[in-house]
Amino acid sequence: MNNRLKYNIYGVLIYSAWAFSMDIFLRSTFKLPLELLALLDCFWIFYSGYAFLYFLFLGPPTKKLLSIPLAVVSVVGSFGINLLYMVARKHYYDPSPYTLREVFYTTLQEFSFFFIYSVGYFFLVRYLQKQKQLRAIEQQQADDYQRRLQLEKTNALLQQQKLLLEKDLLQMENDFLRAQINPHFLYNCLNFFYSETFERQPRLAEAILLLSQVMRYSLTDFSATGGFARLDAELTHLQNVIEIHRMRYENNLQIEFSCEGDASGMLIAPMILMTLVENVMKHGDLLDSQCPALIRMKMILRLRSRMNRIRSKKSWSFPTSMIVPFPVTLQNL
Repeated sequence: MNNRLKYNIYGVLIYSAWAFSMDIFLRSTFKLPLELLALLDCFWIFYSGYAFLYFLFLGPPTKKLLSIPLAVVSVVGSFGINLLYMVARKHYYDPSPYTLREVFYTTLQEFSFFFIYSVGYFFLVRYLQKQKQLRAIEQQQADDYQRRLQLEKTNALLQQQKLLLEKDLLQMENDFLRAQINPHFLYNCLNFFYSETFERQPRLAEAILLLSQVMRYSLTDFSATGGFARLDAELTHLQNVIEIHRMRYENNLQIEFSCEGDASGMLIAPMILMTLVENVMKHGDLLDSQCPALIRMKMILRLRSRMNRIRSKKSWSFPTSMIVPFPVTLQNL
């Protein structure tokens, strides 16, 4: 229900309760039927005048002409109520005669009086509505200003993050260039050492060559193959690492390395097999000729997937707390 209509109903009820109480306590001077007719006349003039002003100022252009018949109906209705008031007063309370001129003047007086209240009420309501709309617009403008400030703050933060990312990118590019320069310098030094020791110490020269190949493979960029390495290149890298360890121990390491199947065209995650071989080198007893370490590779192509197996018959001697169950290791790999 509209708040304005609700408050008007409250006003009618309060006035009616006051009228009934006056009829009870002042029955000799207060006439309830006449007071109710006077109240009806007041409300008729007030609300019909309000409807007239509404259609005159706020109604659509096609309905503004309705204000003229509303004014006529308002005056005629007030005249009828006052005439009924005079008839009821003469019949029940005051037998003195009355004239239509007296009814007309009474209607004109009450209409002028309560129509002024209706005009004041109309413009007061319009003023309050304008104030409410103005506050709503000001609140909307304040909210828009806060959103703009938040957006500018977010843009400034994003711009700062962009500058930091650009700085990090430049640093990464610089580091990448330095990483390219340093390996070339190292390779040149290794080539120089290899050429100087090739005739005097062939065994040392061979170790330098193997070390150069191992380091070159470790720095290989696998982005061209989607982050995967060719399996045959990975196996060659494992053989070079095993050969370097054999040279360290004067070829006394008991390691048997074998591969079965064709590894060409297969891909594998880089250095994943190197982890297992390093564990064999680190924790295995590789000087026992009775129980050599066995590293066997078997390539099986199943539904475009590769399976690599590494087996070692040697029982390693390292603390129990460091043991990782072999099936779990294979599952992780």
